[in-house]
Amino acid sequence: MMSAEKVRRNTEQNKRMWAMLHDISRQVTWKTAQGKDVKPSAEDWKDIFTAFLKGHRMYVGIESGIVMVGDRTSKMTVGEMTELIEALFWFGAEKRVIWSDPQMIGLMEVMR
Repeated sequence: MMSAEKVRRNTEQNKRMWAMLHDISRQVTWKTAQGKDVKPSAEDWKDIFTAFLKGHRMYVGIESGIVMVGDRTSKMTVGEMTELIEALFWFGAEKRVIWSDPQMIGLMEVMR
């Protein structure tokens, strides 16, 4: 049997990650590099978080600006996805995100 370091993420982790990313995208306003307040999409938040955890690569945009690229979660291991979900939970708690995932709601109640 493969260790958690080598086994790819599972369906439950993927579902939880996307639920959390959608909750954050609906509730958190963020600043662009140009200082504009926006609500990034769930996909944009995924790139922001994977760049936070794994380091990021930045490129000059086609016409202007900077493009930050995170890692692909489809290639993450169970352990890496656990770390990503923990980062999402930490950030969401800091920003007072109300989770839609029933297991996350229960966890927040326990922490109060």
